[in-house]
Amino acid sequence: MSESADSERERPVPARRSHTKSRKGCQECKKRKVKVTLYDSRNPCDEKPPSCFNCSRRGVVCSLQRTSTVSPGPRQLKSTTLDLLASHWQSAPFISETWGRGLELMHHYTSITAKTLALRPSMQHTWHHVVPQIAYRSPFLMHGIIAAAALHKAHLLPISSREYVRLAFYHETAGLEGFRAGLQTLEYQDWKPYFCFSSIVVLCMSWQPSRILIELPLAHADDGESVPGVLDLLVFIRGIRTVLQPYELQIVSSTLAPLVEASWSHLADAGIPPDLANSTIPHDSFEAVARLQDFYRKKLVGNMREGFLSATDELLKSFHHMASAGTQPELGMVMTIPYAIHDDVLAEILALKPHGMVFVAYLAGLFRVLEAHFWFLEGLPRRLFEVIDINLAKFPLHREMVRWPREKMFDIY
Repeated sequence: MSESADSERERPVPARRSHTKSRKGCQECKKRKVKVTLYDSRNPCDEKPPSCFNCSRRGVVCSLQRTSTVSPGPRQLKSTTLDLLASHWQSAPFISETWGRGLELMHHYTSITAKTLALRPSMQHTWHHVVPQIAYRSPFLMHGIIAAAALHKAHLLPISSREYVRLAFYHETAGLEGFRAGLQTLEYQDWKPYFCFSSIVVLCMSWQPSRILIELPLAHADDGESVPGVLDLLVFIRGIRTVLQPYELQIVSSTLAPLVEASWSHLADAGIPPDLANSTIPHDSFEAVARLQDFYRKKLVGNMREGFLSATDELLKSFHHMASAGTQPELGMVMTIPYAIHDDVLAEILALKPHGMVFVAYLAGLFRVLEAHFWFLEGLPRRLFEVIDINLAKFPLHREMVRWPREKMFDIY
């Protein structure tokens, strides 16, 4: 007994684990605490003023901003967008790559995936031939292509989806590193791989089954959680505008023009409503948009009214493009809406305000129509409507305004 007691006293006491929590994180991150992702990794506060990426991602004012006196410029806005993407993919595990997996996915892209990214032959040709040729000289774009192929295989092979989603995260992260580094020295003639990579990332962010695995829970507007992750897509598309706007005229006159033809609604006029006889959108679509415009005209005032009326003009252009496309609507016909709307409207959406949620319902309705044609939109309309339902629960007048897109677009499809 005494020997046993002596041995217990002589046993060394294990050292205490070091404290890994930072005392410099912003107040919002501390208040929200940390959510666990798929791989049990964490989304810590990066503590970078004037706004950590978590606050930028969620559209809230970061406490770090109070200590910064520098006004954000165009390059800072661009950086915030890229931080959002880094946040989206940062839970990606490191994967020891082999040539075999890379070749497998590149073969899958050229043989199958490329033709699923569009319906029109000219666009399919661009995705199939032109984009890979650009990627031969751009490693970060090649990573983006392989990431898209990996997500497509995850969609086609549910039993192996976890493996392919992990591969997609790896390649997306690797691509983002090159994309971010290249933006610092982007020359006027080198825009093509950046446009292609941005377009591919939009597709990757749209596929909700992969996002659900790493997503934060849906948030209420008044519980301290500001922006559900499904709305990150809209933030990123707006961020693309900062990068690509100087090159718009070059894009429409280049070999990549088919990717934006009849899609960039912010550069076109709606014109006379087209015939809806062979269209995939409801036959009373233009009347519904007119009611939405009248709703905003009566309920809003000042700059906010002008912003939402301008946004409904963009919505109307997208309905025109979708109607004119007949049975071949393309993704860009809808993705241009968040690209073009006013900052005030986007802010209302990210703040989960009722007027913003009504607008998102019409956007979600268009995504629902496209979901029938594009695998990477799977789950996106449903997730958007979940956010809408949560945040309009106490606003019966606004709930009535979303009845049309729900009954005529979401429920039918």
